[in-house]
Amino acid sequence: MWTPRPALHVHVILYSPVNHCYARADPTMGRVWVDAPVPCLEECGFLLHFQDGCYHLETSTHFFLSHVDRLVPQPSAQTAFHMQVRPGGLVALSDGEGGMLYPQGTRLLLGLGSNPHRGEEWFVLQRCPTWVSLRSKTRKFLSIIYDVEVCAASEHITPMSLFQFECDDESPSLQLRAANGCYLAQRRHRTVVANGHPMEPDTFFRVHWNCGKIILQSPNGRFLGIIDNGLLMANATIPGPNEEFGIRLANRPFLVLRGRYGYVGTSSEHDLMKCNMDQPDCIHLLPCRQGIYHFQGWILLVNNILRHLSSLGEVCSQLLYRASREQPAHGAGTQWLLYAIRPKRHPVGGQRRDYQRVYLGVLGQWDATYGNPNPPGETTALNTTGTPESRSMRISVTQLSLPSLAKHLF
Repeated sequence: MWTPRPALHVHVILYSPVNHCYARADPTMGRVWVDAPVPCLEECGFLLHFQDGCYHLETSTHFFLSHVDRLVPQPSAQTAFHMQVRPGGLVALSDGEGGMLYPQGTRLLLGLGSNPHRGEEWFVLQRCPTWVSLRSKTRKFLSIIYDVEVCAASEHITPMSLFQFECDDESPSLQLRAANGCYLAQRRHRTVVANGHPMEPDTFFRVHWNCGKIILQSPNGRFLGIIDNGLLMANATIPGPNEEFGIRLANRPFLVLRGRYGYVGTSSEHDLMKCNMDQPDCIHLLPCRQGIYHFQGWILLVNNILRHLSSLGEVCSQLLYRASREQPAHGAGTQWLLYAIRPKRHPVGGQRRDYQRVYLGVLGQWDATYGNPNPPGETTALNTTGTPESRSMRISVTQLSLPSLAKHLF
C-alpha cells in the first residue's frame, strides 16, 4: 500500500472547479468558505502538512481545519484527512469514515458531508501564487479602474490594487496579472491597460531593481511611469522617480523556503535550521521600509548558521539590541545581545535578566554590550541623561532585500 503525496510546494491554494471559487479561511468566525473568486488574499493560502499518512490543512493564521468544520489551534486526529488524487491535479479530502470535504449550503461552507453533488468534493491543488501591491512616488497604489485602465489613484489597498507577480527564473521578464484575470499590456500610444493574454508579447516587462523598488521596461524599450492625470504610460526613455514603484507582498505573511534538498526547518534532535527537512518551519515577515522585510519568529543567524530558538509560547519577535560604549571581550566576529520582548519568557534561564549572548559575524563590525540591566530606551535614577546604555539601537535579526532574493520570494 502506497500513500500518494503531491510533488508540490506545501503552500497551496484550493480551487473548486464546480463553484469556480477558491477556499478562504475566515479567522473571525473560525470557518473556511469556498467563495473567493481570485486568490489574492493571504486567507486563501494554506499549508498542507503530511503526517502519519494523513494531511492537516493549516491556515495563514496557523489554525487547522477540523472534522467539525471549525478551525482549531493545534493539529490532532480531528484535523487529519485522507487524500484521494486524480489526474489534472485534482484532490479530495476525507475523514476515512465516509465523510468527504466539500462546500455546503448557500454560503459554501467547507465541511465534512456524505452526499456531495456533481463532484463538489474535488479541488484543484495549486501552489500559492504571489500577489503584490505597487505604490507610486505620490504614495498611491496602482489600481484597475473602469475595467481595464491602470491608474495610481487609490490611497488604500483594494482587491483591484493587487497584481499576481509572475516571473521566470531564467529571464528578467515579468508579467503582472490583475484581479480581473487579465495581464498588464502596452497598447497603442504607449498606454498600459489590463486586457492582455497570458503569452502575449506585449505583457512581458523587463524588471530592474533599485534599492527595494522596481522599474518596469516595456517591450518598446521605454519605462513605465505615472503621468499627470495618474495613468500608467510607457513614456520615459530614462527612468526617474516617476518610474519607480514600491513593491510589497500582499498575500505572504510568512515564508516557506524550499531548496535543492528539501525544506528549511528544524528537527527534534537539535535546534539547528536544516535545509533538507521533509516539513518546513514558517518564517514570518515583518515589513519595514519599501522592499525591506525583517525575518520574525524563532530563527537566528549565528556564525553563518541558521539556529532555531525554542518556543516562547506566543509568536513574538526576538529583537537584537546594540549598545555602543563597552568593548566586547571577544574580537572575532561581532557580538550582539539578545533581549526578549517579554521579560517572563526568555530563551535561556528563568529569571528576568537572563540574557543570551550570540555572535553574529555577518551584520557588520559594531561593538556590543552584555550586561545592560535595563531594556533599551528606558532611563533610571542613575541614568537620566540618556547614555548609550539606555539608548541602545534596535535592529532585526536579518533583513531581506527584495532585489537580492526576488527569485526566491516570487
